[in-house]
Amino acid sequence: MGTNCYFDRKNSKELSALISNQIRFLDAETVRERLFDRIHICKLSGGWIPLFQGTEYYKSLDELKEFYERNKDIYIVINEYDEQIDFDELLEKCTLWRDKDNNKSHLTATAYGIHYRVCPSGCEWSDMKFS
Repeated sequence: MGTNCYFDRKNSKELSALISNQIRFLDAETVRERLFDRIHICKLSGGWIPLFQGTEYYKSLDELKEFYERNKDIYIVINEYDEQIDFDELLEKCTLWRDKDNNKSHLTATAYGIHYRVCPSGCEWSDMKFS
């Protein structure tokens, strides 16, 4: 079990609540999921090196940072519990977890035929869909 982190559009929670009040048959969370796509950043799991998800927007740590810099007026960073996280603090946490000696690498995992890779910054990545 781990914690997923996402880019989420600013005010998506509030806007979804307003829209769901107008569309009575959809709850706010359903509206939010359908109208405001979250973009998965990474998964943090105890005992493992953080795993970043490659997307159409970024495939490496440098591209992830560039995406955030270009879009920080549009997106905030949240975890799966809707808690807002500072982007730089998330990257710092990921770096600390990556450099722990006892954390396992995904590169040795062979389950489900998933392919993992390491970007030039030393972070582990996968293009699979995360749950």
